Amino acid sequence: MSVVVINRGVPGSGKSTFTDILSKTVGQYGKSISIHSTDDKFMVTGQYYFNPEKISSYHRQNQREFHESLSNGTDFVVVDNTNTSYKEYKQYLKSAEEFNAIVTSVVFIPDSLDAHASRNTHNVPIQVIEKMIVRLKDNVHTRGCDDMYQFTVYPDMFSDQYMREISEKIINVL
Repeated sequence: MSVVVINRGVPGSGKSTFTDILSKTVGQYGKSISIHSTDDKFMVTGQYYFNPEKISSYHRQNQREFHESLSNGTDFVVVDNTNTSYKEYKQYLKSAEEFNAIVTSVVFIPDSLDAHASRNTHNVPIQVIEKMIVRLKDNVHTRGCDDMYQFTVYPDMFSDQYMREISEKIINVL
């Protein structure tokens, strides 16, 4: 059985840092992990080049690869996108249901707009970040995820140690 991890947070919230810590922790237990991030599709020789014309096709590709990871029996399958609303992660839930995976979620509660703008590594326009913050605040509960498997990270709680604690809890779901 696989465990799906749905990361949810606006740019600059710590999703990538958490995913790195989760990946290392999973490796220490000898389990398999695959991480699926649409942002990775925009990386060219280590540089991020966003092309709005490719976003839809890259999301579909990311969803297919996520589905394949579940099909291959990967222990932990992570979707590392913003997922600020149900519409953004529902296809991942459908795949999880198809493979009877346990769905977990890590929700990064937004910080101030200025804080996210300053930590934003992909040059997302501030107006877009502002809309994402509103959308996530209106959709904090992750549909398809039991409350006991939804982990919430408030800005003042974020630390590598806390991310390791959440990683350990996710690993213990199996």
